[in-house]
This record gives sequence, structure tokens and C-alpha cells, in this order.
Amino acid sequence: AYSVNAKIEHLQDLQNKVISDSSFYEEWNIDIKTLNISARSKNALVRGGIKTLNNLFSTRLYDLERIRNIGKKCMDEEILPLFKEYGVEPLTY
Repeated sequence: AYSVNAKIEHLQDLQNKVISDSSFYEEWNIDIKTLNISARSKNALVRGGIKTLNNLFSTRLYDLERIRNIGKKCMDEEILPLFKEYGVEPLTY
């Protein structure tokens, strides 16, 4: 059994981790429009609120797949390779 203070400390640690993880890296603050993917994919991502690599890497795959005009081919041939290129594991939860 944890004391109340230990629980609060644990929650604060988790919150700090989420805050630091959510900003990822400065190098990922790259505009989606500058990437080497099709104009259709770029436009779909931007319309879906994904404007930077940071946004892309912090969005669950489920949510990416729900963006209009992001189909299986786009995911398999353009978006998932970006995750691999930057060594990022896609969010699945």
C-alpha cells in the first residue's frame, strides 16, 4: 500500500514524463509540407491537424487512419516509412 504522498509523487513523475515525451525532439519540428511525400498525403495530414513531424509522431495510428484521404496505400508507402526513417515506434494505444 502506497502512502498518499507516494501516490502524489508517482503521479507528478508520470505527468512530467508525459510533458517531456509529448514535445519529442526539436529536430522533429519539421513542417509536413517539406517532406518527400505526395501532395495528396501532405494535404490530407494538414487538413487532419498534422502540421509537423512532431504532430505526426505523437498521433495514434488509429487516429491517423481516420483522417480523410489517408488510406492503406498512403499509410503503408508514405506515412509508416517516415516512422521507420526517424526510428520512431508508432503509437498504437
